[in-house]
Amino acid sequence: MRPYLIAFLLLLASSHTPLNAQGFEPLTADTAKIRADWEANQYRYSEGYLYLKKYYGSAAKRDSVHYLYPSDEEPCAFVEAFKQGIEYRLLNCDEEGGTEERLRFPRMELKQAQKFINHLFYNQENKWKDGHHYGPEGAGCYYHILQSDDFTEIRIWCGC
Repeated sequence: MRPYLIAFLLLLASSHTPLNAQGFEPLTADTAKIRADWEANQYRYSEGYLYLKKYYGSAAKRDSVHYLYPSDEEPCAFVEAFKQGIEYRLLNCDEEGGTEERLRFPRMELKQAQKFINHLFYNQENKWKDGHHYGPEGAGCYYHILQSDDFTEIRIWCGC
């Protein structure tokens, strides 16, 4: 009788796994709308930032705000928290070089992060170098997926 009881308890326990057992799943973006907003804002805000603003909404004011010059209207670096535990970080205070952004999500499966990048940031020049790196052979935007037990971070670097 005991083996049946143990088997029953194991079956019962496995049927109560959380709905999000596979990890965070980002909302699917209307990429045409995101790109239209990007152009309308004269490329001031990135596609990743516009996606987070549209689909998750800000959870707090920008933090760690820096300006390249005191007269600048837009910051060159900041951190902004979004709903559902998402964080956006812009690092663009060097006068030369590229722009770096970081989108930090609650932990998601690698394939889900790849799908997100393929959908929102698709570029026919880009290829997956391995499971964590997506980008062109020359100048352009490069995407790197970093994962921990608690979060998945997509690092984006654009430049020459």
